[in-house]
Amino acid sequence: MNERTENRASRVLAHYELLVSQCRYDEAAAIYADDMVAIDLRSGVSAPPLGSADLEKALRITFELYDFFDSLNVAVRGECLVLSRIALRTHDGFEVPFLQLFEIDDSDKIRSTTHFDDGAHDDAIAELEIRHIALGAARDEPRSPPQA
Repeated sequence: MNERTENRASRVLAHYELLVSQCRYDEAAAIYADDMVAIDLRSGVSAPPLGSADLEKALRITFELYDFFDSLNVAVRGECLVLSRIALRTHDGFEVPFLQLFEIDDSDKIRSTTHFDDGAHDDAIAELEIRHIALGAARDEPRSPPQA
């Protein structure tokens, strides 16, 4: 089994994160596909479903509230899916950790994101597997084992 947690989707995500960290929200929002859908399954802090038109505004609002963010890739499937653990933080130490599943399309645009509670690792991995199968992925595509 391949233990890497890098693929095309993770590289797109890294570029997106760089743009966000530089407050280049318009460019970050442009990485999303026009028909992108964001689903938030978190039980506490959650956002309504968003489309690509809402993203630049959502990014600006999020980073008016939070000062820092960290991201760690947890697992990849194929080249189009990456599951990451994200933590948003304020200067005074308040933190909102969560899991986020990203799916990219053939043109390296983010076509969907799904947020999970930080403790919903099993649910997030299950959704990663479902999406991988739905994409018709071949068995020999790159896979990484889930990390706790």
